Amino acid sequence: MASTLMHCPLYNANKKASPEQNKPPKTAQVKRQNTRKSPFIKRARPKTSLELLVRPNDLNVTRDLCGFVESGLMDDALNMFEKMNRSDTFIWNVIIRGFTNNGLFQEAIDFYYRMECEGIRSDNFTFPFVIKACGELLALIEGQKIHGKLIKIGLGLDVYVCNFLIDMYLKIGFIERAEKVFDEMLVRDLVSWNSMVSGYQIDGDGLSSLMCFKEMLRLGNKADRFGMISALGACSIEHCLRIGMDIHCQVIRSELESDIMVQTSLIDMYGKCGKVDYAERVFTRIHSRNIVAWNAMIGGYALNDYFFESFACMKRMQEEDKVIPDVITMINLIPSCSQSGALLEGKSIHGYATRKMFLPYLFLETALVDMYGKCGKLRLAEHVFNQMNEKNTVSWNTMVAAYVQNGQYKEALKMFQHILNEPLKPDAITIASVLPAVAELASRSEGHVITPTLPTKNSKISYSDKNKEFESPPQTTSFLYSAINSL
Repeated sequence: MASTLMHCPLYNANKKASPEQNKPPKTAQVKRQNTRKSPFIKRARPKTSLELLVRPNDLNVTRDLCGFVESGLMDDALNMFEKMNRSDTFIWNVIIRGFTNNGLFQEAIDFYYRMECEGIRSDNFTFPFVIKACGELLALIEGQKIHGKLIKIGLGLDVYVCNFLIDMYLKIGFIERAEKVFDEMLVRDLVSWNSMVSGYQIDGDGLSSLMCFKEMLRLGNKADRFGMISALGACSIEHCLRIGMDIHCQVIRSELESDIMVQTSLIDMYGKCGKVDYAERVFTRIHSRNIVAWNAMIGGYALNDYFFESFACMKRMQEEDKVIPDVITMINLIPSCSQSGALLEGKSIHGYATRKMFLPYLFLETALVDMYGKCGKLRLAEHVFNQMNEKNTVSWNTMVAAYVQNGQYKEALKMFQHILNEPLKPDAITIASVLPAVAELASRSEGHVITPTLPTKNSKISYSDKNKEFESPPQTTSFLYSAINSL
């Protein structure tokens, strides 16, 4: 493909994918691109006699072009494109779609700018794939430019285009802008509703997701498998057993109970709502179980302190279906070791993860830190924590909690001071984790450091030692308030 792209204005031999694009983000981070014009844009040039021989309405040539694109042969497609009369919007759309579908997102955006430079009029089939490319690159600035162009040419309310805009803003992490696009739509289809239900759920806002799902049903829209899967995920977040059971009834009425993705979502929902027996019933009805279904059942056992059942389930997974445990299996099993103090099994998981090269993996490493801390092996917890290539707020909170659980209060306070020097800001969990150390040491100096970091307005906590009553204003979150008063 490289040899062919050299003849294409989009080719740049020195261009490499940036590390930010290759690395899957844990949370959506906006990649702000430069507003410079694309270096791949060419000025329109006179058409040669060879180009005029191939008409854009030649069905055989157009069919061949589409065939190359659908097969992922973008070098052949570009060669043919350069020989065609490029006044037809359709063939530009075909190439842009090909770039996007083959993961060449920057090339799709650059090709769109070349199209604009050559004076080819874009339509409602051009923009969706350019918008999708912006979303995949987390390119907010370019996405906003495209959005502005859509409004200018009167396509800002096109339902097909708006669905892609919603998806783009959700991927970038701007859920408010996705809501604005959704609210301004005159007509919404099922894809529009599913995008918002899924977007809220992925953002961790289960309540908004369920409210959106309910409103969708109220307006007469029939939920499909995608909407039900997202709504079940929202029930898992909010532990809404009743709503989850209502959705289960809808699944049965819609004859989706044999869909493996729906079944897995039901298992996950029942497990997180504490109904392990219901999860088992759904699980036993799955005819062909994959690794995701097994992991959901193992996770359900582990979350509800079914230590032996979780490990037995992993053994059955290997014996019955010949399924090899993956990194998610390990993450789901570790809470069983943490709660039961099963250090030997925890070390076995750590060793297996090392042999299978699952490490480094942020969530697995954080789970190991938690497990070693709860099993009283603080040095092992420190070792895993120090070996982590990257750390998020949860990782730091877990290490602070490990110090407190093992009576190392000064170390917990030192860790908290270290967090304050990091780009990450302490949250309510951080404060709740470190306050027992402050209470044990009766340290007013550390307390005055903690007070300004509380996630409330005008909140101040009075304390002298853990035997005295703590007072907190109404603004303080209930979670933090309960943690403080439990000291």
